[in-house]
Amino acid sequence: MSALVFSVNIHDQATYAEYRRRIAPVMERHGVTIRAEFEVGSTISSVSDDGRANRLAVFLFPTDAAQDAFFEDPAYVAAKPLLLASTDNVQRLVP
Repeated sequence: MSALVFSVNIHDQATYAEYRRRIAPVMERHGVTIRAEFEVGSTISSVSDDGRANRLAVFLFPTDAAQDAFFEDPAYVAAKPLLLASTDNVQRLVP
């Protein structure tokens, strides 16, 4: 099992929702599950100069190879511009 913990500041909810809709089948194909997902009201501390975040999530992958395959999947790569257009300050917290 491999976990990815990340925070993000979403500024366009509709575009982010479309991103999530488009990656759902990619997640299913690679066995990715969401262990936890939180809406964040404020940031108390951050090592980033710009610690703004309004979402924190933990994604679980069956293996490290599945995590790599997910991010390399052409459907994920095609959807990623929606993530970049709808968010800022995407921070991979772990690993």
